[in-house]
Amino acid sequence: MRAFFISLPKIFFALPLLFSLSLRAQPGPESPFDHIGPFGAFVFTELKPALKEAALVYKMDLTGQVMEPKLTAKVPRLSNLQALKLGSNNLHALPKEFTQLPALQFFSSKENPFDSLPGEFGMLRELRYLELIGTNFDTLPDALTHLGRIKSLQVQNNKADTMHLPPDIGYLVSLEQLLFYKSRIDSLPATIGQLKKLKTFYLVDCGLRQLPPAACDLNALETLVLDNNGLTAIPKQIGKLRNLHTLSLRNNKLTQIDERVCFLQNLAVLDLRGNAIPDYDLAVLKALLPGCTIYSGK
Repeated sequence: MRAFFISLPKIFFALPLLFSLSLRAQPGPESPFDHIGPFGAFVFTELKPALKEAALVYKMDLTGQVMEPKLTAKVPRLSNLQALKLGSNNLHALPKEFTQLPALQFFSSKENPFDSLPGEFGMLRELRYLELIGTNFDTLPDALTHLGRIKSLQVQNNKADTMHLPPDIGYLVSLEQLLFYKSRIDSLPATIGQLKKLKTFYLVDCGLRQLPPAACDLNALETLVLDNNGLTAIPKQIGKLRNLHTLSLRNNKLTQIDERVCFLQNLAVLDLRGNAIPDYDLAVLKALLPGCTIYSGK
């Protein structure tokens, strides 16, 4: 069967919900899946009928579908497929056939407990948006670091005790959004500072204890959300983030904020709720950042 879908106006990937709701919110309701592909394109929801009309398949949502090996082997026929959703397919490994889709721009997998991805995943040269939710990575797959055109990478609810980020993550030179939710991360590699196009960086409920100084080399960064971690300090180099508009540090273990934050002259929102910062220090911050809205307390 197939469902008729009216695509939304083509806009750039919508930002996640407002930072003040980030602990309970998922990224915004509009997804790149909504605007990729021809206007009015069908969303195929079963693989068998899609294969019968392979040339007309641009969007496919296979959530809840069982992946039959005989049909999966024919997936490379979908050479025009641009947006693909998988979800709850009981897949512990992604079939390699899904890496043979030359036009694919959006890929999402939810509640498929992948602990790795095939090396061929890095051959999806047109991929721009990637969502991996409910995985079981102990290391973010190296294959992802070969996706040179990817703009947005989201990892959410990764179930492994700790997820290690590869040092080659700095190769994702086109990345504009990097979103980690409820995915415990041991540390950030120094190469994180090489993501010179990164505008939005979320690390929410990731067990982060320290933000490395290299993160302050993200010159294009506009939104930095570090809610619900274990941070006791922020780097003194924070003042280098001159384009930063929103900084959220909710529910950490901060007792002070380095005064170098005053160099963030474009900062419009600073959220310090859930930290034990003295009232006097908050008053100093407000004096140093007169154009910034500062949230504090519980």
